[in-house]
Parts: sequence; C-alpha cells; structure tokens
Amino acid sequence: MNTKLTVHFLINTFVIMLAAWGTVIILAGFGIAESTHPWVLILQLIGGLSPTIASYIVLKKSNKITGFKQWFKLIFNVKTRFVYYLLALAPIAAYHLLNRVISGVTEPPLNMLPLIFVICFFMGGLEEAGWRSILQPELEKKFGFIITALIFSIIWFVWHLPLYFISEISEGRIDMWFFLFVCIMTSFFYGAIRRITGSIFLAILAHTLSNTLAVADGVFLNTWIGIIGSTIVFSLGSIIAVRIYDRKCKK
Repeated sequence: MNTKLTVHFLINTFVIMLAAWGTVIILAGFGIAESTHPWVLILQLIGGLSPTIASYIVLKKSNKITGFKQWFKLIFNVKTRFVYYLLALAPIAAYHLLNRVISGVTEPPLNMLPLIFVICFFMGGLEEAGWRSILQPELEKKFGFIITALIFSIIWFVWHLPLYFISEISEGRIDMWFFLFVCIMTSFFYGAIRRITGSIFLAILAHTLSNTLAVADGVFLNTWIGIIGSTIVFSLGSIIAVRIYDRKCKK
C-alpha cells in the first residue's frame, strides 16, 4: 500500500470538498445565496467531483500519469467483456424494479430519465473516478476486499455528511443512518465491480444508473428491514463473487 499516495488523495479530496460545500453551507446559512443560484450549483458540482479532481492532482504529482489524456484513458476505458456490463448493471435494475413493486411506484418519468442520468453522472457517478482509481486499490493491497469495503463505506459516509446541511440535495432527504447502510451496500457492490472487472468506468456507470433510478423512483426501500436486507444481500453477494473470482485467478 502506498500510504503517501492514499493520504494525499484523501487530504486533497476533503479539502476540495470542504472548500466548495462549506462555502455553500456558510453563505446559505447567512442567507447570502440560495442553492439554486448558478455559481452555488457550480460549487456543489466541484464538491461532488472532489475525489475525481484529487485523483488527477495526486496521480500527476506522483508521476503515475503524464497528463490529462492518460488519466482520461485510465478512467474511461470502456473496453471490457459484455458480460461484465450485465453483471454490473443487471443487479441494480433488478433492485430498483423490486423497489418499485414494494413501494407501489407505477409510472416512471421516462421522458426525464436522460436528463436525470446526465445529472447523476456528474453529481454522483463520476466521483468513482477518484475512489476507484486510488483509494480502493491502495487499501486492498493492505486490508483485502472486505475490510477495504468497510473502511471505504465509513470514509464515503463522512464525505457525504455536509450534504445534510445543503437543501435540495438528494442525500439530505434520506435518513442519515439509512444512508450509512446505503454506503456499506454500495461500497461492497461497486468495489466488487472494480475488483472483478478491473474497470473504473463500470463502477462509474453502475453508480450513475443506481442514482438515476433512485431519483426517478423517489423511493429507496425506506424501512429498516428493507435497507438492512438490501445491504446484507448486496454485501454477501459481492463477497462471494470476489472470492469466486480470486479462486479462478489463482488457478
């Protein structure tokens, strides 16, 4: 594990996030600006992209990449097996379909899905470019998949906390402790995608699709049984998938 690289990434990520989201929180608290103002939305976007921005800064500074072009190829390498796309996206689609059935949502806003998808790509999915390019692979070198996913979920949860102080942000409408379980569930699932496929882009795509469907549904199994059950199923499924993959690699 490259401790220096990992620490520098986390410091850069949280400094950028706090500078952007902290400014929004302070100004909104004093009634100076509303969350719908264009420049406030830009600050919200910068905060959301803090892991992505930190990834480029740290990798470039440590000579892991030569420039933006190489970084872009690392993050957006779409060439992978088609079955991996299915394995990454099908569980998300099935989960949200079940969510719809249980919650009684029957009319998805299909005309709005493309716009929602684009927004969720920049305000959610793209953050995986940072988390999965540095934090996950470095932590796994020392702690392995399971412990890494648990550490990752805590870091992710803490990173999201400022959003509870910004109005009109989706995480702010989800119970804080519910969201902790969401972080655990998705840390295992997105982590398994990255570990098995080696693709950062697939983790970005999975995160974007999950956020898109969650926003479109307007519901997220908001019961303790639902969220705990979902966390157990996705976490155990991810652990089993990774162990099967690791055994195949050893052979």
